[in-house]
Amino acid sequence: MTGGPSVRAVLPSKPAKVAILFPMRRSCGSALAGVLTAILAGAGCNNTPTTPSVTPTSTTTVFASRIVVGGSAWRSFIQTDTSIVTARLGGLSPDENAVVRIGFGNFDGTTCTSTVMTVDTAPDEEKPQLSMPLPPGRYCVMIWDIGNLTKLNDFAIFLIQP
Repeated sequence: MTGGPSVRAVLPSKPAKVAILFPMRRSCGSALAGVLTAILAGAGCNNTPTTPSVTPTSTTTVFASRIVVGGSAWRSFIQTDTSIVTARLGGLSPDENAVVRIGFGNFDGTTCTSTVMTVDTAPDEEKPQLSMPLPPGRYCVMIWDIGNLTKLNDFAIFLIQP
């Protein structure tokens, strides 16, 4: 061996596992870097074009509060584009099986007016009770006692917007 260090790359059948064998000398660094660069550049080559995929995302907002006997509560939200908005009454306690009314309404900046859609329902841990397309705008999600609550109840409404 004359001239410089010897570097030998051993490439197994699977390019993900690369073994580099070299003698321990100070001048091996630049030769090793060149071999590694060549191996890694070739390992990622694939002439098949790919199309980037965009996964739609959704936002879940939890509206958790309390509702008194005979009372109501609401929370406003902004819809930025036309898409299906979903609401699910996920919990009510201590009257866990009581039927209450939930709905979407219009929000004018001060008050929530239930004009869009309502449904009378008991809580459901899996299925949404409201689902409808809403155009861009200011809306609210509401809950009312329709005579079935026996005392102050905690509740949680899950609002899902794409």
